[in-house]
Amino acid sequence: MASQGGNNIDQYCEQAKEFVSWYINWSYKNLNGGSGCPEMEFARIVGGYGQGATNPPIEDLQSLFGKLPGGIFAIGNEPGVDDGRTPSQYAQDYGRYYSALKAINPNFLVGTGGLIPTYSIHLAEGGTENGKTLSVKEYPFGVSGTTAPMGAGRISGQKYLEATRAAYLEIYGTEMPMDFINIHPYILLGPGTCTSCFEDSIRAWRQYMVTINMQNTPLIFTEFGVVNYFTPEKDIQEFMRRSFDFLLTARSAEYGNPQDSYRLVQRWAWFVLNDGEENFEGLWDNTALFDSDTKVIRPLGVIYRDYIESLKNRKHTYLPLIQRNN
Repeated sequence: MASQGGNNIDQYCEQAKEFVSWYINWSYKNLNGGSGCPEMEFARIVGGYGQGATNPPIEDLQSLFGKLPGGIFAIGNEPGVDDGRTPSQYAQDYGRYYSALKAINPNFLVGTGGLIPTYSIHLAEGGTENGKTLSVKEYPFGVSGTTAPMGAGRISGQKYLEATRAAYLEIYGTEMPMDFINIHPYILLGPGTCTSCFEDSIRAWRQYMVTINMQNTPLIFTEFGVVNYFTPEKDIQEFMRRSFDFLLTARSAEYGNPQDSYRLVQRWAWFVLNDGEENFEGLWDNTALFDSDTKVIRPLGVIYRDYIESLKNRKHTYLPLIQRNN
């Protein structure tokens, strides 16, 4: 259950196959000539980024995916944040890709690109953590050492989805179909390791899903973790343990998914499996499971591996998945 750092994943297959069950790489194909890991499920991202996205072209979908027995497809990535499309533009492209993929195989599971929750945006705009007002200056956050918090001034996932759903209804004359809702529940200010903030974010999203009649819909993360690259790794390690405990056990009869024994979250992927230097310039060393140069598992990866291994020895442990679609 880990995201892959945008590189060829093949070189990690043997080491990771016992504790990584699925991966993404922000693409619809394995990269750099790789063939992927047969023991892991590949969740694809299609239709991003930008209006009229052609990644891959609609006319190529049949030849690319026609022989797959099933699969998970997220349309775009972080719409409203990384993805520059307006809700109306995204609705138009979402409808094109959703319809085309379902025409190829109705068993494909198709849903949104990873949305940034309201609570994360709230923190980025100056929320509090443990009763203390957070300051950007305390934890410089941003690409290339800037102090601008990621997400500041950008539309929250709930607002973006509301606007997209309204646009979809106007364009296509029907409700926007989603086999799952995909979010990236990062805490976007401070060290990014506030467990209670993370948990509140998930609960708030699940409660929101009830209001739009989607309580039965799976909630997944194609990314989550700690994206403040100044946070000490020991704090990330503790956040990993606590967040995993929550994701495995959190339920609510009021707003959890009744098709999954009222659990709140059905699938998640840690960011990031390996820190690809050419993509991230070494920014995410402290949150990577493997060293991208040596291919050796890092201390955080050992904790991840050992956590998953410990689940295999527990009785009646349930590891939530949407369904297997290799």
